[in-house]
Amino acid sequence: MPCARRYTTQSLTTKVKKARWYFNTGLHHNNPVLVEDVMSQLQWPAAHRWSQPQMIERFRHRNFDEEFFRYHDGWIHREQDDDGNPAMETLGEYLSSNQSGQGIFIFVSEEGRRTGDWEAATLDSIRSDFLPHPNFAYPPADRQAMLNVDAIGSSHGFHFHNPVWQVQVEGYKMWYLMPPDWPADSPSHPFGAAPLGADGKPFLHPNACAMLKQVEPPPHAFSCMVAPGEMVLLPHGWWHATCGLSNYTASVGGWMAEQH
Repeated sequence: MPCARRYTTQSLTTKVKKARWYFNTGLHHNNPVLVEDVMSQLQWPAAHRWSQPQMIERFRHRNFDEEFFRYHDGWIHREQDDDGNPAMETLGEYLSSNQSGQGIFIFVSEEGRRTGDWEAATLDSIRSDFLPHPNFAYPPADRQAMLNVDAIGSSHGFHFHNPVWQVQVEGYKMWYLMPPDWPADSPSHPFGAAPLGADGKPFLHPNACAMLKQVEPPPHAFSCMVAPGEMVLLPHGWWHATCGLSNYTASVGGWMAEQH
């Protein structure tokens, strides 16, 4: 199966005007879409402001949670320090600490009206870098944005959720995708459920980078390497896992269904 149907931002924006219409009609049969040349066509300042040294400097006074992925009891968990408190570090400390092999990543997500002050302030400090949004996305005032930063080998294991759009700004990332009807080991607990492998057993590999060389992906999974400037549009319910392929990767996007 090909990675995804490819569009340019120009051809895409002539076809869709609103996020609900786009996903309800299911462009390309409700399959993921990879949109090319996004940052240059939208003229995002992030294209020349999000290098590793620039972002380390901009976030030098902001501490981020050290987060990791785990199956069966939710997706994202906070690392703890020796005293049992959330472990936090600056972006520079994260990128120099070589923790990505443990699956540690930085993830900041807004949730509409429930968005916390820290998340809002973090994204507000860089929000002008990824404006304008694609015209099918929520406006910035609705607070549905998300930021992902990974070092090489950092990963989110297979999971699914509401539809999202995400633009790769720096570095390369591998996406593994499976259709939404693929069975899970805990269908009554979708948040943290694992997909079933070819042998019918749960595919319990929380770090998707293992699929590069160590383990075979689940059947019907296909991979998609996303380069800087490309945008993934992921419809509702699609299984997906990611692996950071560069020493520093940064991507930004947003939810396509309201988080509240």
